[in-house]
Amino acid sequence: EALIAAAAEAGIRITLLDTCYLAAGFDQPLEAHQLRFSDGTAQAWAERAEALRPDGNTRIGAAAHSVRAVPARELPTVVEWARHRRAPLHAHLSEQPAENA
Repeated sequence: EALIAAAAEAGIRITLLDTCYLAAGFDQPLEAHQLRFSDGTAQAWAERAEALRPDGNTRIGAAAHSVRAVPARELPTVVEWARHRRAPLHAHLSEQPAENA
């Protein structure tokens, strides 16, 4: 919401890609310093993201942080959220070498 307000104040349009971030690595729980970035589950992320409202200057999209940070079992929720809203969808597919194995 702060980014949307800042864009409005600056008089610019914004596409906000709200990011789902659930794991520190493949099958690795988040570390303590990462917890503030997570909603815990993709469903909880979707419920929070739903509260963000597009308007004439604001477009809301979805992002899966990376293939390591959103487990495969959770990814369909993020994809469906974006598909249902015809929203942009972004994902880092190759952020770290381990993601290419």
